[in-house]
Amino acid sequence: MGVGAFDAGRVGAVCSRGQGRATWKHRIDASANTSSIVKPWHRALTVVLAAGLALHLGLALRGLPRLAREGFLYDDAFYAFQIARNVARGQGATFDGVTPTNGFQPLYVALLVPVYRVAGDDPAVPVAVALVLLALATTATAALVYRLVRRWAEPPGAVAAAAAWTFSPVVVRETANGLETALAAMMAAATLCVYLEHLRGRDGVRTRTALAFGALSALAVLAREDLALLVLVLAVDHLLVLRRRAAPARALRAPAWAALAALVVYAPWAAWGIRAVGSPFQESGVATRFLSRAYAPLFGLAPRGQAADTGALVWHHVRHAASVLRTAPPLHPVFRVLGRTVGAAPPAAALAATGLVALALSVAALAWWRRTRSRPRRDEMGAPVVFAGLVVLAYATWIFGAFFFTRYFVPVFLVVTVVAGVAADDARRALRAGPRAWRTAARVAALGWAVALAVMAFNAAVRPGRGYPFYDIACWVREHTAPGETIGVFQSGAVGYLSGRRVVNLDGKVDRLAREALRSGRIARFVREQGVDAVVDDAGVLDLFFGPFSRSTWQRLSRVAWLRGREVGAPTWLGLRIEDALEAARASRVVQASAAAPPGVAPAPGPSTRATPSP
Repeated sequence: MGVGAFDAGRVGAVCSRGQGRATWKHRIDASANTSSIVKPWHRALTVVLAAGLALHLGLALRGLPRLAREGFLYDDAFYAFQIARNVARGQGATFDGVTPTNGFQPLYVALLVPVYRVAGDDPAVPVAVALVLLALATTATAALVYRLVRRWAEPPGAVAAAAAWTFSPVVVRETANGLETALAAMMAAATLCVYLEHLRGRDGVRTRTALAFGALSALAVLAREDLALLVLVLAVDHLLVLRRRAAPARALRAPAWAALAALVVYAPWAAWGIRAVGSPFQESGVATRFLSRAYAPLFGLAPRGQAADTGALVWHHVRHAASVLRTAPPLHPVFRVLGRTVGAAPPAAALAATGLVALALSVAALAWWRRTRSRPRRDEMGAPVVFAGLVVLAYATWIFGAFFFTRYFVPVFLVVTVVAGVAADDARRALRAGPRAWRTAARVAALGWAVALAVMAFNAAVRPGRGYPFYDIACWVREHTAPGETIGVFQSGAVGYLSGRRVVNLDGKVDRLAREALRSGRIARFVREQGVDAVVDDAGVLDLFFGPFSRSTWQRLSRVAWLRGREVGAPTWLGLRIEDALEAARASRVVQASAAAPPGVAPAPGPSTRATPSP
């Protein structure tokens, strides 16, 4: 299939540029001619997109049990699946069929609701359809990455960037995580593309163009809430450019129309949030920050029962963020090869080598930017870079969320990939005038990078990740409980979706009442009020929120445990009948002093007034 048959511009035709209005016939490379130099790169892009789509579709169709057991499907993905299924069943936006929630990304769930209405009670088919949609979104994002890079660079750099995105092991795995990650990346790329090509700094923007961009921006935020940062940065950038160019007052009409359209599209979701949980902000985000602080003892960041030091928590997340940034698509092969090279060296030497490489890349990036920022349209890259920096800053210093930094940083990886594609093409052009030995060395390095990327992509797709116990735990619960029983779980996505039982979310991601109970030290009362028959989770989590348990209590629990995780390949998991859990909670001494309360959680009254565990 040639370029004429598969024009990647059709994936994102709204991004087409030209003197007239955008049409489906515009090419993805609108700024380039059809010379013999460009056409081979179009064919190369077609090969990259086709091969990438085949890779991602093959992973998507691997089957629910395998994807869940091998760690491709995150437990959080099953929150979205269960909520979409409940909406399709007429139970509203709920996880347990009872409690309203806004702890999900609405655009993704909305796309899944029709699938569940058609599939009925089949749990596997909708998941496969969702993963196919995410594979298509990843391919579309790669096409948009190509188009974005082509604004500032020639086709070789743009094709390399598209390949880096398509075959990045992080992107390969995150495409199959069952969450909105790939959809949000596509929406971010489309929003940035439309903004740069049709709105930035222009004072003659048509009303319908502004309205369309406003609606697209709102849909991006509905795809993932933190893309509101992108929309905000682009809005500020547009106004600053208008001011710098001394644009007439009429130029403000377009941003006003765009804001109005965004408000109209987003308002129903905000209204639902206020009605469901009393806030327009997603409760899952609030829970993520709370849980990151509450789980600090599990990461060794605070003594058991004491609040985490804010400075230590921030420093831990800053280091974690830096580690995750090394897996950005263009950088990942470099640091992976470096890790294999210095893997046998002493830890201090390996850390020093990694730090030196990171420092060298940072210095080179700054030098490149100082040298090239004056080129035509290069200032356009400033806004997406600022957005990426704000995302890193927000998660490293405020939101936290150490469990899932990789998927949180996928929009950052998008920006890094685009900028790296431009920088790589600048380096390629600079080497044209350099010594032949330099050009040869550069070709060898590029070939090594491509081979490493291909091998890493293959391994990411075919090799299982760390084992996830959630699928087998859910199957065990389904087989060992009666249909009318209610199960309480902190990490409850897969168990709620696959067990066929009413499952109450205990960590507050999709249940504000649970989060309020954790904050106020009333989790025992909450599980009793919800009619929970048993609680199941990692033993450390149960100990954190229902304990801490003494050695004698642990010995008793090991004898009376309803579920012993080692029986289903999850040795750290434990299931307790509610009577045993509450008795263990009463035996704990954590409620005797305020210092025993976990971070951000009010201490519960002492055992003389109420036997309630402090979570």
